[in-house]
Amino acid sequence: MKHQKSCGCFACEHGLEAFHKMKEENLKKTGFITIPYVSGCEKYPNNSNVVTEGFQETWGHKDLQVCFPSLSWERIHDIFWVIANLVKDGNKFQAGKFYDNIIQNYEVQFVNARQNGRDVLRLLICDPNGKYDTPMYQAQFTMLDDKE
Repeated sequence: MKHQKSCGCFACEHGLEAFHKMKEENLKKTGFITIPYVSGCEKYPNNSNVVTEGFQETWGHKDLQVCFPSLSWERIHDIFWVIANLVKDGNKFQAGKFYDNIIQNYEVQFVNARQNGRDVLRLLICDPNGKYDTPMYQAQFTMLDDKE
């Protein structure tokens, strides 16, 4: 069953059983997976939602979320890997703090959010001037709880 007619997610293309098998294999191998939601993102800023699963179970750290459409999910996945390696080295990230060791020459911060009923840290992307002045950047601070 497809989420929407145009849904091209792994679960819709290959079935839920194949999705769960792939998820378990990747969790064992890497400690987390990245899930780019390609449809049904109306509950998230900018109709964009890329999240991790496995940080909590593997490293006792909140999973991550990015709701920023100008970055490809592959680039977001690369950023998640940087954070995963920092977490493996003992770093703990928190909402409300600024970090300059995730994206080179770029300061980022996190806010607490919820995704599918679980607590996550949403990584906020600012403009090149370090601001959140335009609607796409400001939207990241909205829709922090995904309740219907």
